[in-house]
Amino acid sequence: MSTVEEMVDVAPFTIEADHPRNSDLLIQGLENCRLRSAIKPTKEIFVREEGVQVLQPAAADMVKGIPGNIPGMQLHINPEKLEWIMSDPLDGNERMLEQIKKAIDSHSGYSVAKELKAVPLRKGSLDKHQMKTLCRELLYIVNERQAKIVKGPKPTMTDIENLPGNFLLMSSNRNKWRQPRFEKDHERWADELDKTVSSG
Repeated sequence: MSTVEEMVDVAPFTIEADHPRNSDLLIQGLENCRLRSAIKPTKEIFVREEGVQVLQPAAADMVKGIPGNIPGMQLHINPEKLEWIMSDPLDGNERMLEQIKKAIDSHSGYSVAKELKAVPLRKGSLDKHQMKTLCRELLYIVNERQAKIVKGPKPTMTDIENLPGNFLLMSSNRNKWRQPRFEKDHERWADELDKTVSSG
């Protein structure tokens, strides 16, 4: 059942971090949320200067013995219930964790703790403004091919814009607001600030 008395047309969906250069994703809309990217033996990188497509070696090539196609961390979003879950597909995959540990341990200059563990599951809830802003951020990330949808339909920007609430100006700000909370109020605030500075 929805926690808000407003229509929500964005179905639950799950993204998996899948950055073209195996980089972690920092999610601004969630506090301290860092998603490990999927790690593949090679990544296709478009070199603009040369205008050709090349294969760039990835972590699986740089560390001998590391398994190929290590899944990225996932973020499940339920806009209707205003809930999110961050999970690691490596949780419970002891065989792959042990392979990764052995590969890193055997690589000169690297060492790992006695036991390599998956990132613990985290979950939480947001208000309608935070959820709307988070959904837009995740759609941008997917459209930039830094993550992929692995469950549920990909939301459209129109559906996200029609979600209840307003887009936050600074989604990561959990403290006092020194600027307007919502994007829609920023232009008026900036104009008033300019007038104050000019009159001073």
